[in-house]
Amino acid sequence: MGLSAKTNKQAILIPTQPSCAVVNITGISGIPEQKDTSVRAWMEVDAGNGIRFKKRVIIKLNGETSIAKPKRNFSALFCEDEWAGHKTTSIKIGDWVAQDGFHFKAFYTSITKGETPVCYKLYQKMLETKPQTRRAPFMDYYSEDEIIDILNSKDQKQKEAFAARCFPDGFPCIINMNGQFYGIYSWQLKKHRGNYHLGRNKTDNIHLDGYMGTSEIWSGKIRWDKFKIRNPHPKNDKWTLLCQDGTPYDGDHPAELMGTDSPMYDSKNESCRKSAETKAHIVALSKYMSEIRTYEKAYNKATDNDKAAALQTLRKEIEKRFSMEWMIDYLILQVFIQNGDAIRKNWQWTTWGDIDGTVRWYVNPYDLDFAFGIVSTTGFVTKEPTKPFYGKDTNTPARYVWDYYLDDMKSRYAQLRKSGVLSHDTVWELMKDWTDRVGAGNYAKEAQRWPEMPCNRDSHISPDWTYTNVSYIAFYDKHGSKDWRSTKTYYKGAYTRYKGRCYQAIKDNVGHEPDEKFSQWWEDVTIKPGLYKRGDKIFDGQCNFFEFRATKDIVVSEDSNNNSRQDHLTGAPFTMFYSSYPHEGGTHDRPDRIKRWLKDKIRQMDKQMDYRDSSN
Repeated sequence: MGLSAKTNKQAILIPTQPSCAVVNITGISGIPEQKDTSVRAWMEVDAGNGIRFKKRVIIKLNGETSIAKPKRNFSALFCEDEWAGHKTTSIKIGDWVAQDGFHFKAFYTSITKGETPVCYKLYQKMLETKPQTRRAPFMDYYSEDEIIDILNSKDQKQKEAFAARCFPDGFPCIINMNGQFYGIYSWQLKKHRGNYHLGRNKTDNIHLDGYMGTSEIWSGKIRWDKFKIRNPHPKNDKWTLLCQDGTPYDGDHPAELMGTDSPMYDSKNESCRKSAETKAHIVALSKYMSEIRTYEKAYNKATDNDKAAALQTLRKEIEKRFSMEWMIDYLILQVFIQNGDAIRKNWQWTTWGDIDGTVRWYVNPYDLDFAFGIVSTTGFVTKEPTKPFYGKDTNTPARYVWDYYLDDMKSRYAQLRKSGVLSHDTVWELMKDWTDRVGAGNYAKEAQRWPEMPCNRDSHISPDWTYTNVSYIAFYDKHGSKDWRSTKTYYKGAYTRYKGRCYQAIKDNVGHEPDEKFSQWWEDVTIKPGLYKRGDKIFDGQCNFFEFRATKDIVVSEDSNNNSRQDHLTGAPFTMFYSSYPHEGGTHDRPDRIKRWLKDKIRQMDKQMDYRDSSN
């Protein structure tokens, strides 16, 4: 279906995923610099195969850490009206669900710009080893016959709903700004309810996105400001999700949902009732781990004769509340790609309601940009893979896999290895396909357009110091940084940034400013003038801080003529800082580094999962 730039149709079909789309954005000079603002622009798209269209778009920033970087993520909503966003364009791309808006990911600190979408494609291959009727978590709520009928149905609306992936996908996209090369991006599905098969008005169809760790929810105490309720998301003409104080819920500024205990609660008001129903499900979720702990204690106290039965009961209670089948696949993916940002922050939690009387929750992957040894916030790379146990030592549902489902995890890993999905050739072909689609010419343009990309620059680390792989990533942007806060509790050993320096808590404290007058609470661990003995450790950085060990005795001094650092230090680990965030360090990364990394990772994970390749 070819579309000219003059088309006024509200639905666009791109039959197959573009190899590499070319986009020209006009009407603006650049991507917005503030998260809460939007700009009006035109977007002309060449998707290949004769498919071209030009539409109005509303562009907003996207992503927490991307905001700080020169090349930023953004979202685009395709409009049919005068940028009001009420009348939008439905775009169907390949086997994706149709959407009217998409994310465009910059991956500023990645040399290939493709690690995250490649990992999504790898996860899709993992799921394809399952029966067709069990390749998405929401299918648990349908019988096999129902799913087959829907997949074979002539009802396109039903079939479209079953195209939901419950995680994103992406393809390469070259962004031009007013006709000039701007950068390599990944055009991606976003966290829209349609891609999660969620009913927008159903109070038991819930999607939670944000910080979902022990202190945020699993301990039984909910920090409502730490995560966003993406669904239910009713249309205002039906009902509205309300906060405890009666104001409309705003996911960009999340607050506690209204419950029946709210002074504003009115049982005759549908918005009040629906909000309270949704809240009750989330409150119940926060207590699940506490409930399971009763069965864990019984298992731990059971005699040898009763141990097997106690374990069976425990697993049954876990599986009533959490789908461990999907948690196992989630963890295998994260451990394999070594995504250290997978527990607490980026995982997406969804439910489609109760199964046999208990609301069951599912975990879904998102934001995999720490993959293959990359530290996406800084551009540092870990050249040698490690053997992570993500979630094992956390009070989150992930630890159940390590504690009670390890044999199941090993069995699933063996299946994925034998099928050829988790193999060097499969993963490397996915990566090579991505880089081939982008093309060497566009990579050269990227390096020229963004010369301070951390993945393609000198580290400026003195040979007198070695990085210990310990860091404090504070983040930084134009709207404020994650500096010390007077209301936050800092536990012994925790780090914070204060007045441009890194401090470590000597003991638990709250409200004690990291200054000399509070030296009994905090230790300044940042580099400063003085003599450092071989083996001494110290932190250095400007916005983010990295721990270094001295390789020999060295004197650090202040030289007013040294303008490569704001503090004029010489002899420090970083000999200079860069002008734009992230200011510290860098590496000359290459795809062949990932190729070698994968070989080492597979050998290592085979040992971790007790898998022996019979073909060797």
